[in-house]
Amino acid sequence: MFSRNHLHFIDLKLTPPESQREDWYVVTKYIAEFWCCISNIGFFIVCYLFGFHQKTYPILAAAICSTLSHAIPIYPLLIIDKVAMYLAMLS
Repeated sequence: MFSRNHLHFIDLKLTPPESQREDWYVVTKYIAEFWCCISNIGFFIVCYLFGFHQKTYPILAAAICSTLSHAIPIYPLLIIDKVAMYLAMLS
């Protein structure tokens, strides 16, 4: 359904196959890894329950970056996702 040639007009590398968690664009044509995006809801719930303040900002950043990385499969977003996750773990 989706091939790596669909984004030939953009000069960005796609997420490498070894970082791909599920087949792209199977559930919906708008989100590459739908179930991975849905799994980030837990991060948003934690931020909501504990309140949006300085201690939950790293978790919120990790949730947003991870959702974007799984929705749009380009390599720069994967790197941003990993950095945000490391920062959330360190906080």
